[in-house]
Amino acid sequence: MKLREVLDEALRTSDRSEDELRSLLERGLLDEHYQGILRTLRWVDSLIDIHPQPEQFTDVRETLSRRRGAILEFYRAHFESHPVLGDTEAHADPDFLFILACRDLGDTGTRVDGALPHIRRHGDRPVVLCGGGFGSHMTEAAFMRDRLMAQGVDESRLILEEDSIDTIGNALFAKLLLRQRGLLPAEGRLLVTTSAFHAVRSFNIFRKVFGPRFAIAIATVRTTPDEEESLHLADHELASDSQSSREIFSFEDFFSGGHREIDAGDDAAMLFQLILHHGFYRHRYDLMRKFADALT
Repeated sequence: MKLREVLDEALRTSDRSEDELRSLLERGLLDEHYQGILRTLRWVDSLIDIHPQPEQFTDVRETLSRRRGAILEFYRAHFESHPVLGDTEAHADPDFLFILACRDLGDTGTRVDGALPHIRRHGDRPVVLCGGGFGSHMTEAAFMRDRLMAQGVDESRLILEEDSIDTIGNALFAKLLLRQRGLLPAEGRLLVTTSAFHAVRSFNIFRKVFGPRFAIAIATVRTTPDEEESLHLADHELASDSQSSREIFSFEDFFSGGHREIDAGDDAAMLFQLILHHGFYRHRYDLMRKFADALT
């Protein structure tokens, strides 16, 4: 196949209607599609840098760049009008509610405020506050607890997960904590509140960590009114060639020479991968000791 034919095929596969983008989003596959466009763009840029006739590739680059921008705009606009991603029953009748923190406590507070209507609507359901963070004075989970209690939420409903520093830690340590306390059923429905730009990543990670017996819904909150920043954040999330996908949710198979996917819901394997490979949790053997009795 000639080089131009390869490029034309790349253009064909990158072209998606709004309905197709919505389908990819709902299946948790929009980030993979977006990353494919970025990889092709990097390849085309390399061709332009080294080829003696680079002008023949500029139209491809321009088309791919437009499609990249269209996906970001679709992502932003979708969550303006569709504040929930995932399973409708998990949204309507969750067994547990989760709120995910972020490094910016202002944005974390906005997520908490966005979760309040769900917390009040489901007045008897436990609320898991996820976030250890980097602060020495107070964990993100404790910050969220205080904010909710100031709004009249009963402290007895609140469960603090205070070991995580990122999204996979949010999901995995929350799951292990619930099991350790004897609260995690064999199957259930989970409603997770986070920022709109963070929705797809959170959806994919919670599905992988909790496994197929748990229905997941993401309730989104707009944490920035600035549209340019919103697009930048969406780009960061969708473009993330995530460590969790490459190193936490798969492992090197020394027999085949490749990588094998970890089964969804395999807590022990995921925790091992975190401690072996993840920059935030590498060599954190205290976490292995802490959750040893909760591993399956």
